[in-house]
Amino acid sequence: KSVLVAADAASALLIYAIVKRRFGWKWGITSTTLYLLSPAVIYESAIYGMFDQLAVALLLASILFLSSRPLASGILAGYSLATKQVVAPPLLGLTIYVLRRRRDVARGFAAGLMLGLTAVLLPFAAMCPSSISIILESMLSASKPGPVEPLSYNFNGFSSLATYIYKQRGVEAALIIIDHWWILAFLLLGVVLYRAYRRPWPVAYSYMLAFYTVFLVSYWRINYQYFVTFIALAALALPYLRSCGKLALTQAYIAANAWVFIYPLSWWFHVHIRSPDKAAWRLVDKITLMVFDDAFYVAYSVGVTFLLLSLLACISKEE
Repeated sequence: KSVLVAADAASALLIYAIVKRRFGWKWGITSTTLYLLSPAVIYESAIYGMFDQLAVALLLASILFLSSRPLASGILAGYSLATKQVVAPPLLGLTIYVLRRRRDVARGFAAGLMLGLTAVLLPFAAMCPSSISIILESMLSASKPGPVEPLSYNFNGFSSLATYIYKQRGVEAALIIIDHWWILAFLLLGVVLYRAYRRPWPVAYSYMLAFYTVFLVSYWRINYQYFVTFIALAALALPYLRSCGKLALTQAYIAANAWVFIYPLSWWFHVHIRSPDKAAWRLVDKITLMVFDDAFYVAYSVGVTFLLLSLLACISKEE
């Protein structure tokens, strides 16, 4: 896990540098603390061990160098996208911001983005041409909509509710919501694009947070590791938002982190560690509520989704 923890430390330093440059060291420390001491971020690095942190660190480095070194910024963005495709929504937002507000760096950024992606994918394509099609097939098969289980580990309220109705009542029609998740995605994406076209936001973080929030509330399967990117973007955007946005963002941040203290996290000690440290195991049990009820997690995910929708509404009102 040391690589993931190092990526978190790098992300914290990058967040501090980015925020301090505009708002000073006090806001820099505040934003850094929101990321580095986030229970969700700590959980993903120290217990679960997904590699979203690596993509987040590269994306933050891309933001830091956007103005001074657009080519390097684009390359880092390409590396980030190749590392984990979950950064595609905020990267789309960053690209639109560059095209709308920073045309002076657009050419260098676009060239770097293509160069970064090519540098990662070309060796695979050259050594094993079939690998690219295999990767695409794997991505498409993994993205095929269906009932989301376990419900305790899905954070899209619409798909969780549809799955619960299907499991408890046998109503197959409920699964239509999951199969057609893209309708809500396109509707919300259209609203955000229209808003960005009519009244461009002054900073990239509003674009990035808005597009990522659309992903979180619309995509049929939202895993907990996806909140790492959300928390990083929230830490960047918080100083720029007005009262409505700050309040909605704070509520969504608290709700996203609360799951760590609800779910029986010691499950990972049972499954993934051959000889777990029983003292650590018991400590984790003491700080969590050990909730197992599916109905609770459905209600929780619905609540998180509506808090994110309220955040999206507040971001859309920002000038």
